[in-house]
Amino acid sequence: MTRVDVATIFNAGATMEIMKNILGDVKRLKRVVYENSISWKNTNIELILYDKSMWAKEKGKDAEIPPLLRNSQWLRAELRLLKNIGRRTGKDLNLSRLYNSRFYDNLCEMWLTSFQSIGMKGATTTTTKAPKGAENGLLYYLKKFPDSVDDMIETTSAEINGKQKKSRYRKRMFELKNLSFSADDGTEAKYKNFHSMLSTAKAVH
Repeated sequence: MTRVDVATIFNAGATMEIMKNILGDVKRLKRVVYENSISWKNTNIELILYDKSMWAKEKGKDAEIPPLLRNSQWLRAELRLLKNIGRRTGKDLNLSRLYNSRFYDNLCEMWLTSFQSIGMKGATTTTTKAPKGAENGLLYYLKKFPDSVDDMIETTSAEINGKQKKSRYRKRMFELKNLSFSADDGTEAKYKNFHSMLSTAKAVH
């Protein structure tokens, strides 16, 4: 067996265009964004999320999509095992395993955990301190003028003497930048909803 695909179509709670701005990286996989899809891939495995209805239109197969699934929030989540399939599924593959329902249950669980490993775009692994004092005013500026943030950080950090002080300043400015971009935009709620929808899809599948 040279490849295994595990996939389902589910309501992600948001369009593909929105998902591009919500879903970030997966450890050890390269993230690539296309017009109607996102892919995370290395030589052994690929995760791909795409708008099935847009794919059907591009292929001239729109009539094959049931009316219910033409809603742009219905996406296809596909796990592709490309190499070392036996090792990833626990044992060497043989014909008897392909007739074992436990084998398919494990594949479905692998599908779920793989897609749930996708991080939220812009999220960091460290806890950012809440802004205080003058930083609240700066945070307001960062939200109001997002296109000039990087230039502002570069310009102001150039005025600071001392390598360590400059490094600490830049680190804090970029923490505030991430706060300004993630606050109140509903990203975290959409990301959590995506996880919830995945679990529902796996249960139905």
